[in-house]
Amino acid sequence: MARKLLSLCRFGDDYHALKVEKQGDVFAPLGALQEVTPGSLADLCYWADEIFFAGAFPTSLYTWDELPKVGKKYLPALIDKSVQAKVGIGIAVSSRFYRGVPVEEVDRDRTPVLTISHQELQPVWRELLPCKEKLKRIAPLPSALARLAASLFKSSRSFMVAWVARRTTEIVVASPEGLVKIARSVPIGLAEGDADLSGFATERFIVDLGRELALTQTFFKQEFRQAAPAEILLLAGAAVTRGLERFPLNVVGLTVRMPDSSPFAGLEPEQIGPLAHLLGLFAVPEEFNFLPPELVSGRRSQRLYTFAYAALAVTFIGAGAWLFQLKMEKERLRRSYAGSLARYEELKERVVALQRDVKSLRPLQGWEAYYNEVYRQRPPWSKLLAELALKVAPEIVLDDFNVQPDKKSQVRGEWLGAISGSVRAVDWQAGLERLRFFGSELESSSIFVVRNLSYVPKKLSAPGARVFSFKMELHVRTEAELMPHAI
Repeated sequence: MARKLLSLCRFGDDYHALKVEKQGDVFAPLGALQEVTPGSLADLCYWADEIFFAGAFPTSLYTWDELPKVGKKYLPALIDKSVQAKVGIGIAVSSRFYRGVPVEEVDRDRTPVLTISHQELQPVWRELLPCKEKLKRIAPLPSALARLAASLFKSSRSFMVAWVARRTTEIVVASPEGLVKIARSVPIGLAEGDADLSGFATERFIVDLGRELALTQTFFKQEFRQAAPAEILLLAGAAVTRGLERFPLNVVGLTVRMPDSSPFAGLEPEQIGPLAHLLGLFAVPEEFNFLPPELVSGRRSQRLYTFAYAALAVTFIGAGAWLFQLKMEKERLRRSYAGSLARYEELKERVVALQRDVKSLRPLQGWEAYYNEVYRQRPPWSKLLAELALKVAPEIVLDDFNVQPDKKSQVRGEWLGAISGSVRAVDWQAGLERLRFFGSELESSSIFVVRNLSYVPKKLSAPGARVFSFKMELHVRTEAELMPHAI
């Protein structure tokens, strides 16, 4: 089963993370570099089985001391005394030293020592305290870069490493096995977009980088009394690579090299540069691990009892399986709870939004009551005349039509309509038939109800009169009465 490793690196204001899976001796990065925020750090630590942390630690002290030949048990006390003499007795520090013999012949009598003040380490310990059981290593950034560079190409003598970031460049002189001799952090950098936007910015960066490399060579020769490194491994993104093609790096006696192979699964050599500060952590020697001493001692005690724990595990294998199932069920319940909580928060937001909408619509209730009280108790004026016009036949001529509230009615909101006019027909029976048909048409309407109809010939003395006058009383329905009906 693959182990999930999380590599973290903080330098200045930048805080990066990289997820890696380890299967045997194979490291496979998952995805690209991530910017770390306080909110995302907890999720990243929860995902990981092991956590590796690298920091710039500006006050780090890298020394190679020639110490007297003493027994191994006396060596730590001797180194602590030597370090305190350099940094000051009143400064609390943590020191680590390399217990093996350096590979390069000129360094065989020296012991590489790395010292970091407690003042710089304590914020890291506090920040990662919630996941202390997963914390595997705390190491300085230059150590990670030097060790990574040593694994990328083999050298028989000291070499240089330069890792270029957005706002800073780390310059390291390392021994063949990747032990730091000199480490410098210089405030020059080149982001991926700079080379495309401005050739001047790229040229200025390369000139500044060449000057800093030359100063580092000089400082190295003064401190170690050795020849300056002849090779430099440049760990950077595509912007720097393109810039070097246009503006070569001119440093006397220094050959520039780029990674030409990748020891990481699925990662091309040109992708190593931007991730170098995170990838090198996995190769840092155990001697330079700055975990809190109490955490290290607790883990050592735990290893002493590994055999006893294994025996107990065999004895209680059934209980172990049950505990595993319990853990899986707990994880399932945790995820279910997290999902339910998220849905609850979403629904709560929707309820608040709906309550806000209801509150904004509440003033319209008064308008609704006013509309029901006033406007719905009136006839549908916009439809009334159109409905009447549909019912009038060509033989009927209307002289007058009016609609007004029925004052005689005991029911509020009753409206009375009156129509007067004449009917033209060939004889009396035909006129009466026409008038009855007109009344039945009005009666079939959803708006009108015929209450009374009267008719007389226009000229009673004239035999065979062809024109009859009529009057008609109607009940006119209001909008409230028409609501159940389709008009």
